[in-house]
Amino acid sequence: MSANEDSCVNITRIPFGDAFATMTKAMQEVGGRIKVTDPASGTLEASWRYGINMFGLRVTARFRALDDGQVEVIVKGRFKDAFDTTGAGRRKAVEVFQRYVALVASGPVSGDAQLGDVLATPPIHRHLGKTEAALLALFLGGVGAHRFYLGSWGIGLVYVLALAVHPALGALAGVAEAIRFFSMNGANFDRQYNYRIATPLML
Repeated sequence: MSANEDSCVNITRIPFGDAFATMTKAMQEVGGRIKVTDPASGTLEASWRYGINMFGLRVTARFRALDDGQVEVIVKGRFKDAFDTTGAGRRKAVEVFQRYVALVASGPVSGDAQLGDVLATPPIHRHLGKTEAALLALFLGGVGAHRFYLGSWGIGLVYVLALAVHPALGALAGVAEAIRFFSMNGANFDRQYNYRIATPLML
């Protein structure tokens, strides 16, 4: 386990579901209110009151299965709508991290009952690239190439049909989506496209 300026990292050999459930308990034990529980993308987030902001202080834990069967957990703290100039987000992340490590050492929580079968296997990364999707949308957006790349072929067909109405419609929509992809951070792109099962009409 380690902690650096930006995040706290723990690597352990407990099952993925147990790691997720144990972190949930750790966050709750230090007063957090769970805001995001998304085991499919390996994301868990809790909030704390800070000053007059009821839920402004956030701690996010991201889980990743390693090739050797271990689970990596990265814990970061931040403010939702402000810069963390006081270091409160960092301190809360360290507090959550330390409680999680203590719970793992004393016997992790079983994830089976709390979170269901979805935790039986770690999230699978589809290895799609944010930049690739943005460039396809920018240069070939008129024919929906970026949508076929992401696996949402139903929306891709809508782009192709839009060519019959007016070629500029698909191109303009493609530019708008390119801007959206370029402006997304990597974690959000992964959560939206890499850790989800593609469906024909996935946005």
